Amino acid sequence: NRPEWGQGSHTLDSLKRGKFATDIIAPMYPPISLIEAWDHSTEANEDGRPLIMCEYSHAMGNSNGSLGDYWRTIRSSRGIQGGFIWDWVEQGIAVDEQGKPVGLNHAAVSTKEGGNAWRYGGDFGDKPTDFDFCLNGLVLPDRRPKPAMAECLKAQQPIHIKSEHPASGRFLLTNAMDFSTLENLVLRYVIFSEGEADSLEGEIALPLLESGASTEIVLPLIVQPELQLMMCQAQTFIRFESSLKEATPWAEAGHLVAWDEFSLSSAPKQAFPIPQAYLEKQKDGSYHLETEAYEATITADGLLGSLKFVGQRELLASPLTISLMRCPTENDGLKTLQANKGRPEYAFYHENKAFGPWLEHQLDAVALKLVDLHLEEGQLCSEHRILTPANVELGSFRQHWVFSSDKLYYSVNIILNDQVKEYPRVGLKCDLDKTWSSCRWFGLGPGENYPDRKDGSAMGDYYAHVDELYEPYIVPQDHGERTQLRRLDLFDGDTGGVRLRSSDLFSFALHKYSLQELWEKLHADQLVADSVNHLYLDAAVRGVGTATCGPDTLERYRVRSGVHRLSFTISSSH
Repeated sequence: NRPEWGQGSHTLDSLKRGKFATDIIAPMYPPISLIEAWDHSTEANEDGRPLIMCEYSHAMGNSNGSLGDYWRTIRSSRGIQGGFIWDWVEQGIAVDEQGKPVGLNHAAVSTKEGGNAWRYGGDFGDKPTDFDFCLNGLVLPDRRPKPAMAECLKAQQPIHIKSEHPASGRFLLTNAMDFSTLENLVLRYVIFSEGEADSLEGEIALPLLESGASTEIVLPLIVQPELQLMMCQAQTFIRFESSLKEATPWAEAGHLVAWDEFSLSSAPKQAFPIPQAYLEKQKDGSYHLETEAYEATITADGLLGSLKFVGQRELLASPLTISLMRCPTENDGLKTLQANKGRPEYAFYHENKAFGPWLEHQLDAVALKLVDLHLEEGQLCSEHRILTPANVELGSFRQHWVFSSDKLYYSVNIILNDQVKEYPRVGLKCDLDKTWSSCRWFGLGPGENYPDRKDGSAMGDYYAHVDELYEPYIVPQDHGERTQLRRLDLFDGDTGGVRLRSSDLFSFALHKYSLQELWEKLHADQLVADSVNHLYLDAAVRGVGTATCGPDTLERYRVRSGVHRLSFTISSSH
């Protein structure tokens, strides 16, 4: 007759009960709105118990969305003390080439291109099973951190720097540690811009600063004419980093303890392009253009089908077209449990999962039906209907092209109706020849980030190969998104470089595995790279949430119907 500790649905009334029976209030996976309501409606003199969430963020696969939102609520609250992420390490079992567990013989683990051979529930004929529900850690079984660990560092950091007016050069630093001073910390700053100007770096002397105290930081450099010129020419940022001065029992000297970043100026607006080069219509209905810098073809279907800059290889292995689908994350829905759909004992795993309508409407196979393609005052304009394989119309796809002697100007409006209530992504996609396998971007990085899990990613100028953009989640799923870009360079590994620059923020992903491959394979080590790379350019992408065992993606991080826009200036980066 021992009372059972379990997960239940919580209300404001249930959180306020039991103050004579318990020392803490410990809800499981409460929505942020509920704990905020408790904090705002409960005074210390009526209930002095702290609220500590026994679980609140489920780290299954590509997850831990809104961790920063939870911590903004925790830090601004009167009585919310924190919570526990479920959980630390994924309980995958390493196997050899024959699929047998290797125990502590780590050298025998089978390692393939997609990652180590980790197995989970059901892989050994075990029944009943919850399949991959043992894979919900912040680190992989071999203790390699997953991308969400960067979010943990940022959300839970003990040093905070704030500023109402960063461009004035005045900042306030607060020591939020409970006992320690700043004696063993070094504070450095770097000022950088989206332009090609060199960055500026320096170190700031810190006072001892007792626990809970604050001190003002003044950087006169920021208001100097030389730096203000940088700020006028391109969007400029300053980042502060607090690191260990000397090694401790838990980390080496130089370990990053906290960081904060501020925008010092916004990006200047780009002038509206004027046509300088003109397309010629071909007999097959396509349009072709060749200048001294590049040649391009718009297919008879109204899509960019070829782009080649002088001295470079062909960029496109498929036309640039609409993209509405991602390989579902485990929070979007559990592909491993699809065979159990409809069984009452598995109802928890299937109810209200986002990916149901996506699969029903086959968003991975939507098509564009050309309605109009014409030249207008030097611009090429097109309009398409967006159709599912069942011929359900989802909206319209409207493109505009302007061509100069050395650049292409492209914009698209993707207008979606309410046939699908929400989408995993809205944007563009194309295939690239495998030689185009490296990229450089100015945006959030260096690691993977999503709209609701980007606090731990800093603005910067980053470079990566497609292999480095891959995340070896044990169950293959969507991965590798980078958000808030202004610029993306693609490189062919030799002499080629193509730059996409935008006045609007956009996101991108570059995958070596096809969407179908990611969906069909149940283990990362079984993945086989495609013969092409897959580029995704997103106007909007759904957050990752924590819905396998907690609240789904917050509404502000979902992708609904309406007008979604992308625009690029495309040029050679050499």
